[in-house]
Amino acid sequence: MAAQKPLQLDGSGNLAEVSASQSSAGSGDAGKIVALNASGLIDNTMLPDIQVVSMLASEAISAGAMINVWSNAGVSSVRNADNTSVAKQAHGFAPGAISSAASGNVVLGGGENAGVSGLTIGAQYFLSTVGAITTVLPTGTGVIAQPVGVARTATELSVIIQRPVVRA
Repeated sequence: MAAQKPLQLDGSGNLAEVSASQSSAGSGDAGKIVALNASGLIDNTMLPDIQVVSMLASEAISAGAMINVWSNAGVSSVRNADNTSVAKQAHGFAPGAISSAASGNVVLGGGENAGVSGLTIGAQYFLSTVGAITTVLPTGTGVIAQPVGVARTATELSVIIQRPVVRA
């Protein structure tokens, strides 16, 4: 099937066909219409990069734990995310264990977290305590309910971090 070409007003106020882009070279392609590639998918060049950064841990963090980015006496650091305080909401996860006072890689935003196990495929997971996740919606005054992903397999969480809701 030929690629669809939507109509757009040109500089003279006339309608003109516009070709959609199947890939992106970066900011120069901002504002362009996206087209699916030959496989029927959005090309990876159109998707945001997963942001992996090295950060200093202010406490021991287990592999697969959800992490919180915070200012530790002015030093950008990570700690275990925890649903007991909105100040400790999840910002990403640690693909590997990080010792306290050591630097290690963390994934900010989303991605595939393969550092977990015992998941129920297709289940929605929420932030729990000390970097853990749970399928049980957190309750209790002052705790946060923060969806953090969906189990793709028993050992992989597709991390989709959402805004937390402080429970009343």
